[in-house]
Amino acid sequence: MKKQNRKFGATLGTITAVAMLSGCAANMNIPGSNPLRQTSYVQQNYKGHAFEVGSVTLANPKMDKPAWDHPLPGKYYLKLIRAELLAAFQHYHLGDGTKPAYKVNVAVKDWHFTSGGFDTWTVGHLYADTSVENPQTGQSTPPFQVKVWDAGGYRWAYWSAPSWDYCRRLPVGLGVFVAKDMKRLQEGKSLDDFSNSYDGLWNADMDQFRGVITPGNSLSQQQIEQITGLSKEQLEDYAKKAGS
Repeated sequence: MKKQNRKFGATLGTITAVAMLSGCAANMNIPGSNPLRQTSYVQQNYKGHAFEVGSVTLANPKMDKPAWDHPLPGKYYLKLIRAELLAAFQHYHLGDGTKPAYKVNVAVKDWHFTSGGFDTWTVGHLYADTSVENPQTGQSTPPFQVKVWDAGGYRWAYWSAPSWDYCRRLPVGLGVFVAKDMKRLQEGKSLDDFSNSYDGLWNADMDQFRGVITPGNSLSQQQIEQITGLSKEQLEDYAKKAGS
């Protein structure tokens, strides 16, 4: 696993510097042809409308199989992500507005949860394609990708945690950033690649992350157990099997 960690750390070297600026960083990849970039389109179609969490799925079914950097079966991480999305949507009052609500569908493309070790440096990440579905027509906007990176949890007290435990922060970040993107649309503001850049320059412990599910910026172990339905012993057993 240490060799894998070193290889992964080298591959993500370009984003490590960005992640080190804060506890958590996020950015977007939204194609120039996506109509959500156009203010007039957003104001005509989304301003003042309600939004709700739709589907939360895996873009790649192979991700469902446990691995050293995500030792739990994928369905458990999806439960955590959905819980955070629901809480963040409620926190930002996205259910208020003209109904029927637009459905926000999230397809997770890639994730990496690890605590590393004293001789390695890795950055956790969670990438998800997000699309907005019109409930009346069933048509969706082209997806845009939300990218969440986290180095702060690694730096602050996760040196020896098993990798299942390291997922405390990334789902919180994804929930907050997706919700804030939808809040922009609800306010009639368009999206671009830097819609989340202001947040990305701040530590994940800042106020905008508080009060979403936890008083702070991460899930507690008890909440992980409650949301996944797994006991501490089961979580540790998955970690051992994955070699994390």
